[in-house]
Order: sequence, then C-alpha cells, then structure tokens
Amino acid sequence: DLWYAQEELVETCSFICEAGQCKTGIPGDVNGDCQVNIFDLAKIGLCYGQTASGDCTNADLSGNGFIDIFDLATVGLHYGESC
Repeated sequence: DLWYAQEELVETCSFICEAGQCKTGIPGDVNGDCQVNIFDLAKIGLCYGQTASGDCTNADLSGNGFIDIFDLATVGLHYGESC
C-alpha cells in the first residue's frame, strides 16, 4: 500500500516513503515483485470499479478507496520500470 497524506510523496526506485513510513517497491507495482508489468495491469483490470478491500486492497494505488482510472494511470506511467 502507498501512504497518501498531506506531506509530499517522496519516491525512489527502492523505497517509497511518506509521513515517516517507507516500503520497498515502485509506484504501480501492485503485486510487490519490484516490476511494473502486465501482471500489475491485469490486477488493476480484475479489480477495476471495485472498492479497495480483500484481494483488491493493493490495487488502490491512489488511496481513494476505489480501483479506478487513477490507479490504472499510475501503472501506465510507470510501466516497464523495475527496482
């Protein structure tokens, strides 16, 4: 999960940090394999239009509680990147 708060999101290839919390990964990496690829895109597709719960929790990259165009755009913007 990404952390969205009032502070600016600070991103690097190996860590995503905000509000003093960090996790490894890169934006758009839904399944946590350190790559943004077709598997992440497929997960967004499977969860699209649903609320961020159960198996779709990690697909909510924007943190707005829904799997929507903002999450799809995040994967698209970072597609092909890896740690």
